[in-house]
Amino acid sequence: LGTKGTAKVLANEIKGKDGDWKFEGEKPNMYDEEHRALFSAIRDGRVINNGKYMSYSTLMAIMGREACYSGKVVKWDELLAKGRDLCPGIDEYTIDTPPPTMPDEQGYYPVPTPGKYNPIVKG
Repeated sequence: LGTKGTAKVLANEIKGKDGDWKFEGEKPNMYDEEHRALFSAIRDGRVINNGKYMSYSTLMAIMGREACYSGKVVKWDELLAKGRDLCPGIDEYTIDTPPPTMPDEQGYYPVPTPGKYNPIVKG
């Protein structure tokens, strides 16, 4: 979802200001294709390294969570440089240490609230 339209990735379609597009070709199963690529690489002696792609997509998901929870702009370089400590003091925890978040009287845990939640706490 963006300012110029929407994309339904698994439906292979885009709808937007500049017109609509839908892929009409053969739609092989993505998991089968992933295995074909892996087995082909093994047979050919090639290495498939998705480490960078996977770490970038993970960081993008973390940035989205932090932006939603805080209501603030979260910058890639700042999050990488400073990080987020989701469990401060964990190295000193013992079996008797109370959890950092406790439920209220009804048993509900607090929900991150934009304006109260700080997305960058380390550094």
